[in-house]
Amino acid sequence: LKSIPLSARSVQRRIEEMAFDVEQTVTSELQHSKFAIQLDESTFGSSNILMAYVRFYSPTLNNTVDEFLFADYLETDSKGKTIFLCLEEYSNKHKIPFGNISVVSTDGAPAMVGRYRGFSVFL
Repeated sequence: LKSIPLSARSVQRRIEEMAFDVEQTVTSELQHSKFAIQLDESTFGSSNILMAYVRFYSPTLNNTVDEFLFADYLETDSKGKTIFLCLEEYSNKHKIPFGNISVVSTDGAPAMVGRYRGFSVFL
């Protein structure tokens, strides 16, 4: 192993290829399976980020899978509609139907569960 030269660019490219492959595998499973999704919005200074985790049964692996789905910066704010649009954009890009979502779990923040403008209203 020590005799195989690896540049930083080669390592970075291989990591990106593996991450893309994992994302493709998970999203293809989600296209045809019911799944639970856990969403968390966090603020770091002036940036807002949405993180999504999924749990589903994989017939391929014959097992229940817990997987990190994505993290994305929220462009403008962290309101319920913005969070919904971020999830909708990701779902549309990867052809994951909202009908496959069986359970949604959040941290209970007003942006997530607010009665009038929370994420859950838009879902």
